[in-house]
Amino acid sequence: MNSLIQVDKSGFTEPVLTPEDYKLIERIVQADQQQMRADSVARIGRMAEGAEGRHVFSHILSKIEGKWLDSLAKERYKLSEFRHTPLD
Repeated sequence: MNSLIQVDKSGFTEPVLTPEDYKLIERIVQADQQQMRADSVARIGRMAEGAEGRHVFSHILSKIEGKWLDSLAKERYKLSEFRHTPLD
């Protein structure tokens, strides 16, 4: 992922996320993947065909709508040096 970020010139000229932010995001994504896999395995044979497992889209929406994501972003922003950079 870092190699893509270094090659991609379409974003900010200065990094907004720190390497620690990327590591945190990766851990959160991995935990969600494990949770969805476990949920899918637990539901095998218990649901109608095609309805087994967690509905990924609704899971993503619940994560986005939850307050924890906002509070996490605000805490990470307070820790970053980017907050000292004036936005034009």
